[in-house]
Amino acid sequence: MAWPDTFDTARLRAERLQPHHLPELRRMHEDARVMAHLGGVFTKDRTAAYLARNLAHWDAHHHGLWIVYERAGSEPIGRAVLRHLPVDDVDEVETGYAFYEPFWGRGYATEITRACLSFGFERLKLPSIVAVTALGNVASQHVLKKVGMHLERHLTRDDETLMLFRCASAPPADAQTKNS
Repeated sequence: MAWPDTFDTARLRAERLQPHHLPELRRMHEDARVMAHLGGVFTKDRTAAYLARNLAHWDAHHHGLWIVYERAGSEPIGRAVLRHLPVDDVDEVETGYAFYEPFWGRGYATEITRACLSFGFERLKLPSIVAVTALGNVASQHVLKKVGMHLERHLTRDDETLMLFRCASAPPADAQTKNS
């Protein structure tokens, strides 16, 4: 079962990734602060490939990457994901997010992650959901723990040691979303 193309949380609005979001992805991928723990700044070609991969994910799985806005806002403030991710040859489903620096520290990461977890457990009936973060991304580790995820282990990708978190149960009830 797919999630709708758009959804709302208490303070956020998210819309399905579309081809016209390429300039927004470029803006995000060229922001060194946003990308500090996400593999560094991307080239235009790498961003185009990222868009193509994530659009193909939507076609295959009917969920994936959303562009996130403040509920009444018109400018994107970040992105959120619930998508398949191979981890050591196992097909996992990961949640994740990225926000522009002016929107850090407002609880948006927690809010959108709870929404993604709720969807994954309630609508997709997933047995567990993972998240991957850099060792130095303490703020993200805090968010993941706050939503009920637990550090499972460390893993290495592209010569970088990362932390794999997992949640095997639905998040608290205050994470409900409303379809737009």
